[in-house]
Amino acid sequence: MENEKIWEFLENEVIHRSNCLKTKTSATIVKNEKILSVGWNSCSPIVNEKKYKYDERLEVCPRMNVPSGTGYELCSPVHAEVRAVLNLRSINPIQNELKRFASHRLSYIFKTIKKELYKNSEKKLYEVEENIKIAKVLLDRYFKGIYLKHEYGEVYFEDERYKLNELKGSELYLIGHYWICATCETVLRSIGIEVFYLNKEIAEKVKERYIQNKLTGKEDNLKS
Repeated sequence: MENEKIWEFLENEVIHRSNCLKTKTSATIVKNEKILSVGWNSCSPIVNEKKYKYDERLEVCPRMNVPSGTGYELCSPVHAEVRAVLNLRSINPIQNELKRFASHRLSYIFKTIKKELYKNSEKKLYEVEENIKIAKVLLDRYFKGIYLKHEYGEVYFEDERYKLNELKGSELYLIGHYWICATCETVLRSIGIEVFYLNKEIAEKVKERYIQNKLTGKEDNLKS
């Protein structure tokens, strides 16, 4: 599949599903020129005492003027890259599962689990490798349907962990932003996705807007 067709597909067919008012993004996982899944960013903020659900239409964005990569606790965003991974499962992620994979929650989990594992050990931490291991465990539980069972009780859900073993060599395409955060990269690498592409033209426009509005934050792995 030609890159131009992928960008066109993401821009015309997927990105509109995002409920983010600040910066809409969409992503797809591709292997052997075949689209395996798509994802879009979504958030679940509390605005004026109202709790919005993921993908629910928003009226106000609490992070509109917050620098990129910060303030995630204000809206619990699930990034398009991670959503694309979750959407590989045949059963769409439920609200509780999306909440578990929100960016700031994943970052907190990585730090908390590592601290617990090594609190009585002087073993040196290799942050990236350890986070990848933790991400594998979280995705293993997700594709096994553990969180679905917690929500609906002991109902049978097909174990789809085998899908995680078929992703090595896949590529991720992201449109709508100019960088991929470290947390998303960790999740992607945990399932064997090592190649990421950003749409250069749109990435430059978004970055210019962020610079003009003083919204630039930490930048990681800018690729196009």
